[in-house]
Amino acid sequence: MKKSILSLAIFLAAQFALAAITILTPRDGAVVSAIPESLREYLAFDAQKRASIMLDAEYRKGIAKTARHPAAIYFRWNADSGENFVVELSETKNFDAPIAVPAGKSSRTPKQFRSRVYNLKIAQNYFWRIKNTDTGEVTKTRMITVSDASPRIMNISGVLNVRDLGGRLGLDNCRVKQNLIFRGRGLNNNSKDGKTAGKNMITADGIKYMTDVLKIKTDIDLRSPREVADMAGSPLGGGVKWINISSTAYGGIYTEKGKANYAKLFRLFCDEKNYPIYVHCIAGADRTGTICYLLNAVLGVQDDLLEKDWEITICANTSVGFSWDKRFSKILAGIEKFGTKEEPTVVKVERYLKSAGITDEEIAKFRGIMLQN
Repeated sequence: MKKSILSLAIFLAAQFALAAITILTPRDGAVVSAIPESLREYLAFDAQKRASIMLDAEYRKGIAKTARHPAAIYFRWNADSGENFVVELSETKNFDAPIAVPAGKSSRTPKQFRSRVYNLKIAQNYFWRIKNTDTGEVTKTRMITVSDASPRIMNISGVLNVRDLGGRLGLDNCRVKQNLIFRGRGLNNNSKDGKTAGKNMITADGIKYMTDVLKIKTDIDLRSPREVADMAGSPLGGGVKWINISSTAYGGIYTEKGKANYAKLFRLFCDEKNYPIYVHCIAGADRTGTICYLLNAVLGVQDDLLEKDWEITICANTSVGFSWDKRFSKILAGIEKFGTKEEPTVVKVERYLKSAGITDEEIAKFRGIMLQN
């Protein structure tokens, strides 16, 4: 009898403790997105409107200010008792390898807590719960869905313009895998004198996240010898392979030298041992934008999304010189020479790569790595 009463008391105490946590946001089943509102508005315009806006210096300054960083996904709750909580998120109901994000207390509402979550995969369901780390108690499991709107913008301490190349639909409606190729700015500044490498931009926290969480194995650096100077390895540390291939961009990829350059680059993405990869120049705009256009194009990503992936760098680049007419149009003009207007871009990009010496087997290998079954 005493055992039964004790068990009932423990059960009721646990239920009371759980009831003391009141979830505020997000609601169960909510669809969330890390794309800032100003960037969502920009992406909703048609191509002609976007190209025109890119030439507006004031607009560029505005969107660079409001969409420089991804939007946080906020988890908020009230707790009648307890001081230390985390939000646990997992792609599986049984919480295999959960992400644990610490909570902070509201300064205005003493009993209210919140966690800011970044870097969730797009088009992905996440199961989540609030955990009291002092008692181990957890709330009922809920679910959110991250919108399939691309891009997946990453929050990396010290480095801007970082995003996942994956998440979009490609050939045969297969989604391009995430957490395999990331594009962005340089991890350190360019050399000032061509002799001594520039100082790191990425912080210690950024390095830890890229190596421990994203597990970057290869740092592909597209900068020139003068820009990298005496660099001998990646700012991410000795555990990451640093490959420096000085690269051209835009119309330069169609010369014989440019083709050899991009064939060498493309083959790095055909080797599974190199993944996950971080690819960059200094701004993550021109050289990075060119190789990423080719990579996503040969995976079958639709033209509108290819264009937007290049354009989104306006959030980190206020110069109106970064525009369709002066830059991106040169990629398109060159690719058009590899087929007819009626043929899809993926076919023309295949022909370009083959003209550079890439084989059918290498293209198939890359697609096998990057496209979900």
